[in-house]
Amino acid sequence: MSGSAHITDVEAIANFLVAIRRFQDESLTALAMLNQQVSRALEFFDHDLPSQWKQRVRQCYDDISEARVRLETRRNRTVGGQRPACIEEKQALDAAKRSLRDAEGKVETTRRWAINLHKESDEYRGRSGRCKYYLENDLQRTIVLLERTLASVEKYLDRPLNDANESESSPTNEGN
Repeated sequence: MSGSAHITDVEAIANFLVAIRRFQDESLTALAMLNQQVSRALEFFDHDLPSQWKQRVRQCYDDISEARVRLETRRNRTVGGQRPACIEEKQALDAAKRSLRDAEGKVETTRRWAINLHKESDEYRGRSGRCKYYLENDLQRTIVLLERTLASVEKYLDRPLNDANESESSPTNEGN
C-alpha cells in the first residue's frame, strides 16, 4: 500500500466536523427536552390529575348529600294529605350517584395509567440513556479523531486551513 493520499478538499473535512458537532449539540438538547416532557407527564399523572379526580369525588359526595336533603325535604311535604312522588329529586340523586361512580372510576383509571406511564418512561429512559451515552462518548471520540485527521492533513499539506483560504483570496498572491 504505497502511494500518497490524493486530497482535494480539506475544507470538506472541516465542514463535516462542524456538522457532527452541531448534530451532537442538537441531539443532546432534543434528548434533554424530551426528558423534561416525560417528567412533566409523570408529574401530571402522579399529582395533578389524581388530585383533580379526588376533588371531583369529594364534590360528588357533597352533591349526593344535597340531593338526599332535597329528596327528604320533598318527601316530608304533603300536598292535600298526599305525599309527592319526588321523581325529579330521585333522578337527581341517581345522577349524583352515577357521577360519583364515574369519578371513582377515573381515580382508579388514573392510577393504572400512572403505573403504565412509569413503566414506559423507565423503558424510554433506558433507551435514551444509551443514545445519550453514544452522543457524549462515542461521537465525541469521532470528533477527536476527525480533529486529529484534520490537523494531520493540514500538517501534511504544510499549511493550516485558514492560512490557505487567506492566501488564495488575497490579491497579492493572484499573480504568483
